[in-house]
Amino acid sequence: MRKLVAGTAVFVAVLVAVGVTARPAYASTTPSSTKTPSSAPASGAPSNSKTPSSAPSGSAPSDSKTPTTTRSGSPPSGLIVLGIHHTPQLCAAAGSIPVAGDVPVQIAECNADDAAQNWTVNAGGTITSNGKCLDVTSNGSLAGLGKCDGDASQRWTPTDGTLVNAQYSKCLDDPAWSTVPGTQLDIWACNGGTNQRWTLPGSSIQGNPMPVGAPGNWTLAFDDEFNATSVDTSKWAIGDDAHVNSVTDVPSNVWESDGDLDLQLSDSSTGAVVCSGGSNTPCGGSTPDGYALPVGGYAEARVWFPGSGSDIYNWPAWWASGADWPAAGEVDIAEGLGDLTVNYHSPSGAHNQGAIPGTWSAGWHIYGVLRNASSDDVYWDGKLVKSFPTDDNGQPEALILDVGNSGGGVYGAASVVKVDYVRVWTQPGTGQGQGQGRGKGRGPGKEKGQGDRLGKPVPVPAVGQGPVAVAG
Repeated sequence: MRKLVAGTAVFVAVLVAVGVTARPAYASTTPSSTKTPSSAPASGAPSNSKTPSSAPSGSAPSDSKTPTTTRSGSPPSGLIVLGIHHTPQLCAAAGSIPVAGDVPVQIAECNADDAAQNWTVNAGGTITSNGKCLDVTSNGSLAGLGKCDGDASQRWTPTDGTLVNAQYSKCLDDPAWSTVPGTQLDIWACNGGTNQRWTLPGSSIQGNPMPVGAPGNWTLAFDDEFNATSVDTSKWAIGDDAHVNSVTDVPSNVWESDGDLDLQLSDSSTGAVVCSGGSNTPCGGSTPDGYALPVGGYAEARVWFPGSGSDIYNWPAWWASGADWPAAGEVDIAEGLGDLTVNYHSPSGAHNQGAIPGTWSAGWHIYGVLRNASSDDVYWDGKLVKSFPTDDNGQPEALILDVGNSGGGVYGAASVVKVDYVRVWTQPGTGQGQGQGRGKGRGPGKEKGQGDRLGKPVPVPAVGQGPVAVAG
């Protein structure tokens, strides 16, 4: 926990708003996570009715950044924005209409010239604007400006990027992750969500990123924010003539741009895969600075899956798989099979968990897994969506992202899977994660005979081909 620095600092508190935790409905905008997906085809494969994109094979996306509302104002110089890009930057501002004697504190388009967005952080924990204190209104849940009176409801402690109210032990929060200017801020149980993270220029309240949704005493063990111009091959092996999810994977279908890792299905038989987890990953090669998920660890990625409505294009997956498949287990944290699904494989067979209701295509979402000793807990956008028993041998599992094809594919720019970051955390007592990982069917020219999750046999490489791996 960090204490406020003595003295004062003028700031505009910037909020990066994105859905992370299940919340009650508000009048303002909420995440689109209530739509019931259409039934997947009987085979479990993506629908064959998709029209292939006209983009040329191997071309980069024409717009690799999520469209966001254009903001007319701009934050003051020196402002550090914490958290997730591809989202509108919003500022806390004093409103003009008194509510129950308090002036509401709202979100607004950032404007350094707006006096209502200028705040002063004071010794003792108060935060003031125009001579009034940031407060919790009389109803005990909404944020407002009130006459400074020294009450505990007017004291705030910066903690790992959040502002915790001294009286209620709750965090300053953007309700329902709204991006609508004029939405009044509130206080809510602290959950580490990006809708509770604020930046004070000149301070270091941001702290380390924490898992979205999974409670625990976490320490960041592995992180790639994909802010470079090329993939860090010390962390990730790029599949070159690898075979995952019914395609041949090539390096030209993997790149970094605009702060993302991009993976493309360039045609019906040519996809992409990257793997992290020590040596002998399913992609081939080694990753000396990579990381494999140990028992007790939590892995999380923020991913944009292409699609329309409840339909996910092609056969993309964010998954983890151990060196000895299936003995070491495999968890499919988010896998596109028409719908977006969660699945698990182990020596006792396939344990498909099924689709998660919601609209998961064409939008940024956070997908994570907590690997316990005898169970896995899967979180999507901070909400526990699946918890199931596991019976693998506990070996560290390589981290894998790929895009393949199970028929009726969408190719080129429209097929690109985007990854904002991959992070892994551990807690005291967690095992070492710099292990090995392999996908199933890894041995060249060797038929595992297990079949994939669609009931089809695992592809067997032709003579001279590289290793085979199938997510699922």
